[in-house]
Amino acid sequence: MPNRQVEQSIKLGANVNQIAKYCNQHQHENPDYDALGRNINAVRERLNEIWEKI
Repeated sequence: MPNRQVEQSIKLGANVNQIAKYCNQHQHENPDYDALGRNINAVRERLNEIWEKI
């Protein structure tokens, strides 16, 4: 995997970790589902781009 793809994969992993932390921190509150959905969609789109390059 080229260095750029490795770098993007690391960034993607960091984004997923941020989403998981948010969910854990706000599990007893009403989360912002719109923002959460946008973040998950952004991760999904980026992951699809990475898979297409592999």
